[in-house]
Amino acid sequence: MSAIRSRPAWSTVTFPKTAWRLVRSEAVKLWSLIATRGVLLTLFLVPIVLGAIRVLPVPVFTDEVIERDSTPILFESIALSALPMAFIAAVVGIIAVGSEYVDDVLSGSLAAVPRRAALILAKVVPAAALTFFVSVFGASAAAWIAFVTLDSRGYLAASLFETAMLVASVAAGCALFAILGVAAAAVSRSTVMAVLIVLSLVFLVSRLVLVIAGEAGLQLVEWLPSSALQAMTTHGPAEAIVTDMAPASSLSPSQGSIALLVFALGALGLSIVTFSRRRVHRVIGVRRAPQFFPLERRMRALPLRSTFAGVIRSEALKARSAPSVRWLLLLSLLANVLLAVQWAGLTTPEQQQPDPVRAWDLEYLTFDQSNRAIIAGIALTHLLIAGVGAIIATSDFATGAIRPALAAVPNRARLVLAKVFVAAAATFIVSAASLITAAPLVVVVLQHQGYNASLTDPVIGLSILRGSLVLVLTAAIGSGLGFIVRSASGTLLTLAATFIVFPYVLSWLQEPTRRTPFVWFANISQLFPDPIEAAGLHHPSTSYQILDTENRLHFGSELDLPVLLVWATATVLIGWLGLRRRGV
Repeated sequence: MSAIRSRPAWSTVTFPKTAWRLVRSEAVKLWSLIATRGVLLTLFLVPIVLGAIRVLPVPVFTDEVIERDSTPILFESIALSALPMAFIAAVVGIIAVGSEYVDDVLSGSLAAVPRRAALILAKVVPAAALTFFVSVFGASAAAWIAFVTLDSRGYLAASLFETAMLVASVAAGCALFAILGVAAAAVSRSTVMAVLIVLSLVFLVSRLVLVIAGEAGLQLVEWLPSSALQAMTTHGPAEAIVTDMAPASSLSPSQGSIALLVFALGALGLSIVTFSRRRVHRVIGVRRAPQFFPLERRMRALPLRSTFAGVIRSEALKARSAPSVRWLLLLSLLANVLLAVQWAGLTTPEQQQPDPVRAWDLEYLTFDQSNRAIIAGIALTHLLIAGVGAIIATSDFATGAIRPALAAVPNRARLVLAKVFVAAAATFIVSAASLITAAPLVVVVLQHQGYNASLTDPVIGLSILRGSLVLVLTAAIGSGLGFIVRSASGTLLTLAATFIVFPYVLSWLQEPTRRTPFVWFANISQLFPDPIEAAGLHHPSTSYQILDTENRLHFGSELDLPVLLVWATATVLIGWLGLRRRGV
């Protein structure tokens, strides 16, 4: 009689028995989601659209053209979409893991696959493979369109091997960002937090490092994912395509590839360890947290009514009970104070102006530095505040409480306005308190640096008021988009595209499309909301040109603030109309 061999428990289940079956099962599960197919279609179309916009304005070759080589233009048309594609690829990774929590099927998945590390790795393979191949097809189509266009206009063709290497670099970067998305979702156990983590890694961390460390932080920024991707997809003689407040990386494409690979694998390893050592779902405490604020206790004791004041009180209590809202507001408060003080101590008047500083120069430099220091935190906090508005607006949709809410408040306009009011009021309180706290600290630091700053200067009060108003409007935009999208994670992705991705791509296109009709398409970048510029103040003696001689638009703070107001009004109005006409 043969000896009975002991087998691990996972081998006795019928689903799945091998690593290949497990990967295939996760691939089928990922592809079956409508969101995945929509995101992958966007991933395919983005490089084609952006690449076509880059090469269409190129003039027909004539003897007056100095450079006939099409390599720089061809490479730029491919690399232009690298960051938007990578961000979209990260969303695929978030969906792969986040769908388990949203649909509450994680317990069943772990019952079939007890080894959690194997489950995460099985989700990484299809997410990375899908994004890689879709990116290859999209970037190749963009390269083919650029090649045909440039060839028809008399330019010399670029090397096929170098073009293929650039396409492979873009696709590899997308696959690595998909791994980052999987890691973020596995660590956070929430699609909302995963999106926030990816947004922070891609857009916020580099800004935070540069504001805190100045030039000393450039070496660290170069090894972060967004800068590493930029170095990875920059192949000479094309120019580097960088985001706002992020300088061009000095790393080579191979160094950028290694940096991004190490970062992705490190994040994946951390996520596997974290995911393997904790509970499947969060533990919700049965005891209510103590209420320290007498006003909140009084609000809870009052009976709820369907009047507008009662709806506001109800929405305020719901927002107060959301941990993500409290954390985002707290981070915004700290960032506004700390970054303001840090910015004030970065430079001296002599560093800003090498020539001898006269009295008028010192006044101008003090005005500019005072304003920039007080609003320095908005470079980080505007996305956090927009997230506050988005979470408050989508909280009922996320929990399924939208039907009871509408049953209690049949007037949908009242419900929308109450949520927007709560988001705006909380934002105003936090932003005004943080900027007022930062103002005297900024003045002391500026005086120590040699500036002629005073707390009674009009620029101090104007900076506080304008910064608070800008953040209030940003919170309203987040709420409006939340009602339109009806998903916290989807709204955060839309906010990132609205505030960063689309303006970054279109503003970069202003230079290559100048003096052509296509420049008006690139000028759309000035119509996107820009809280950072909207919070700025120009010295009364400063002048700038809105429309230059090459038909490029340049909005200053005087126009950026009305644009922000229009966006806030339009998004809230469209969100209300959508809630009124669409089912819930």
